[in-house]
Amino acid sequence: MNADDTELKSFIENEKAKKVLYLGSDRSFFENLKQKFLEQVHKEVLFHSVESESDEEIQSHINLIRDARPQLVLVDYSKNEKAMLHLTRICMRQNKLYPVKFIGLADYKQGGSVILTAIMAQLTCVHIKSSELDSLIFNMFILGFDLNKGHAFAMAELNDPISVFYACKAGKISIDEIHIESNIPIQANQELEIRNYWSKNQIISSNRVQCLESSQENLYYNFNYSQRLKIHHGKEFIRDPDWSEEEFNQKFSEYEELVENSKYRLKKWINENINDSKPKFLKAYIVDKEGVFFDNKPLTDTYDFVFRVQPYIKDVQDEIKKTRPQLIIFNLEDVDPKVLEANPDLSYMFNNSRMLQHLIRNLREMFQPDDQPIVVVFNAKEHDSVHYQRILKYTNILAVKEEMRSELVLKMANMLKEKIKPKLPTPGKFEMFIDKNTELSYVEVESQVELIACSENDLYFNSDSNIAIGSVMRVSLPVPMYITVVPYPEKTRVDAGYYAIIHGIGEEERKELRRYINDIFFRDLEFDKAKDAEEIEAMKQKYLEERQKQEEKLQKQEVE
Repeated sequence: MNADDTELKSFIENEKAKKVLYLGSDRSFFENLKQKFLEQVHKEVLFHSVESESDEEIQSHINLIRDARPQLVLVDYSKNEKAMLHLTRICMRQNKLYPVKFIGLADYKQGGSVILTAIMAQLTCVHIKSSELDSLIFNMFILGFDLNKGHAFAMAELNDPISVFYACKAGKISIDEIHIESNIPIQANQELEIRNYWSKNQIISSNRVQCLESSQENLYYNFNYSQRLKIHHGKEFIRDPDWSEEEFNQKFSEYEELVENSKYRLKKWINENINDSKPKFLKAYIVDKEGVFFDNKPLTDTYDFVFRVQPYIKDVQDEIKKTRPQLIIFNLEDVDPKVLEANPDLSYMFNNSRMLQHLIRNLREMFQPDDQPIVVVFNAKEHDSVHYQRILKYTNILAVKEEMRSELVLKMANMLKEKIKPKLPTPGKFEMFIDKNTELSYVEVESQVELIACSENDLYFNSDSNIAIGSVMRVSLPVPMYITVVPYPEKTRVDAGYYAIIHGIGEEERKELRRYINDIFFRDLEFDKAKDAEEIEAMKQKYLEERQKQEEKLQKQEVE
């Protein structure tokens, strides 16, 4: 065993220490971050970095995270971006045996695309790497350690309405509809505007859509809702009362022509890009605590069907409805009765025969006999398929006596695919399924909030609608950036409904944000008496210095 293996073994086996796991290859950045972080914290925190070259090794980190149980994982996208993003998707939708938070890291040269993709994978925080580490460390404290130590940056108070944009995922588009997945509870018949690739590139004439249906079933991505939206292809047509009948007819004719042209352009675009549409209709839901499909195996999104792997089932009805799988793989777990007796509150985490019975009972309630998913039980040992069919009263169950192997699961999935092919949906003629890795899949829904206070690290705001902790939104203050809603700090002088941390911006954008905050301080100051620019700057500097002293004094009092 070499030194690196010994260090990793020690990191995994230390159950008492708080841990930070870095997955990436930027050794210099990691060491600098580690040093500056430990300078600011007085408790024992272990840091460990893991660098991997192949996609298979990167995917297997899900098992490393399971074994090491870190408080915080830093995923660096600056190398092996695709595989690292795939790992992020797996981590974000896993039922976790213990709480663990994630922060993504990107190079400035990667631009905003990797940030968008990570956020659509439900990552709550992505930082652009730079030599300035204060903001990253501040967010590490809040997300990974539930610790808000405050900061020394100026906080500007204001009362401004601003737009916020929720990230959503477009999965399918046709001439008249776009299907998205989101965390926003959009109501049926509700009209709204969504920013998307097709309106941005003037393929369709308007952002306006209407919700036809909203559901929490049959989702493909890690969102809470699936929504069918009708594309209006034009802004709302409102008749001016001063129009004559002739004017109205002319305007309405022009509007209809605009709508038809929009439909024609979208139809043409779909026809030209339809070869990129590669839908996956067969879904396999795998219950396996060993992580067989993650252990140096090909990326799970490279197969012809959808894999959703969970270490255990947290809520059977909720998770099965959300996925709607045709195939369920259950890796039966041998559990010592004494362990069960000692952990009654954690019984749902054990994939034993009792949980299998609970799963089958729910499947019988949820599905008609002709639509029931096929369940394959691995590690069945002395019990065969007939035994399980009889005692569980479930015809579509197969027992495999040996331990689960990915090769056998894939073989079964391919056989099932051919068997149920007639029951699988067929894409319409002008219906395109969108690759999750392209910019086409990114959609934004706009909302309004009231900004109460802002620094370069965090902000406070009010909202008329309820916003869940962990929600990520894009704002422009004055540069595009992302905010994540986190628990409200115990010690703060700001009175607002919500508190959020700022991320997703580089050094240049942060400078713009600082200038914006400084300008807020002087909105109400009268500079018209100043004789020249130098006097104005001197007044600004004096004001900021005095405010900084007040902030530091108050923080010192709070600590004492």
